[in-house]
Amino acid sequence: MKRIVSFYSCHDLTVWEIWGLLFALVKRTGERGVLPDSIFGHAIASCHYACMWMLARLDETEPDETEMGKLHRFAMELVRTCSSLLMDSSNVIREEGFITICDMLVAFSPQLHKKPALSSLVMDTSEGMEFLQGLLADFIQEHVFIEDDDDDEEEDTDDSHKIEILHKRRNLLAAFCKLIVFNIIEMRNASGIFKHYMKFYNDYGDIIKTTLAKAREINKISCARTLGLSLSQLYKEMKIEEGIDENRTAAQLNAIKELARRFSLTFGLDQLKTRDAVAALHREGIQFSLTPLENPNDPGGPPPNLGYLEILTEFSSKLLKLDKKTVLQYLDKSTDGMLDNEGEGWSPLLTYRSSLLQGETMSERSMPVSESSKNGRKTKKRRGGLKRKFAMQGAEWVAKDAPEEAEPSKKPREEDASSTQGSERDFEETSQLSWLSSQRNKRKLPRESYGPRKSARVKER
Repeated sequence: MKRIVSFYSCHDLTVWEIWGLLFALVKRTGERGVLPDSIFGHAIASCHYACMWMLARLDETEPDETEMGKLHRFAMELVRTCSSLLMDSSNVIREEGFITICDMLVAFSPQLHKKPALSSLVMDTSEGMEFLQGLLADFIQEHVFIEDDDDDEEEDTDDSHKIEILHKRRNLLAAFCKLIVFNIIEMRNASGIFKHYMKFYNDYGDIIKTTLAKAREINKISCARTLGLSLSQLYKEMKIEEGIDENRTAAQLNAIKELARRFSLTFGLDQLKTRDAVAALHREGIQFSLTPLENPNDPGGPPPNLGYLEILTEFSSKLLKLDKKTVLQYLDKSTDGMLDNEGEGWSPLLTYRSSLLQGETMSERSMPVSESSKNGRKTKKRRGGLKRKFAMQGAEWVAKDAPEEAEPSKKPREEDASSTQGSERDFEETSQLSWLSSQRNKRKLPRESYGPRKSARVKER
């Protein structure tokens, strides 16, 4: 079997028609008895290569319908059989089955629709795809993200063996990540990978980082929700162990906050591009922290997941100032009556709320000033003209970067209007007015006053 696998990996053995015998051997894996597991592992790999060679032999313009039908049935049955082998007792057989499933899903993915003649080969796994995704995600957690706690064994193990094991685990992780990168499985299945970004950075950091970048290219909002799901999973795991060891719980909370800080850096500096994604992350984070709303163990206490808001605080800096007000309104509406409570358990709510209030004074500076204050500023400008001139000559680079204090032009108001639309899409409810719509109604009076002030300044000039 080892020779057959070696030949099949380099040469097309389709003319020998041995794939039927090999697949019959794969089907009887559960009845192997005392036979070595490697024999059946090689048989699975041979069937995998047989499918790839049969696909490569097809003509992309005028393929043989008989051969296409035969290949399609063989590929579907092979994936179905390997899915059952993921729960086998042998690691060799499970790993070969996992690699085969991932490669088959990629080879027979919807990308074949680009070749109309081969579109009938696309693998339809809609019936059991959700169950299969769960099996693949669980397999990664059990066979890739493993901590070697036994230091004695590590000292006795050869370095070459460690490298070989790490290489095998990296191949398994890369095979699963391909399914996410090519958008074959749902992106939420990547949450089990992203949550290990810091813990296993030295071993799989490059693979996870590349997968995260590709996932953001596919859909920024789905990627942000997946990052939030990763953090919520870690928080749930921490809550399970809460009360056993307080020091360990505190260390876990700090590790989750550090991971959230790293995730926030991946959004970049352009807040407009990631606006919808960050808003979706905050909305789902607030919903998670308030679900369930009552703690069964402490009816009068805070919700059991309220501490998650302390982790969500790491993403507040990625919100636009206008969106912070919208998120704050959503938070106050969801936590109606909770702000009056006192105690250490309610501190995450206050911390998160204060992070949303940062920058309020800065935003007020951009509001139009009254006529009296404007005349006073004009007088100060005449008296302190020499001082202003000296400051501008001495720090030109500061003047280039600093925001102008000139009259409020139309462009900032247009940007506020466009940014308002994006925030409404993230937080509006179908049966009620959106928060930003009500916010605009409240600000209509100040906005109408822009006209006279502008005309007054024009007259002064």
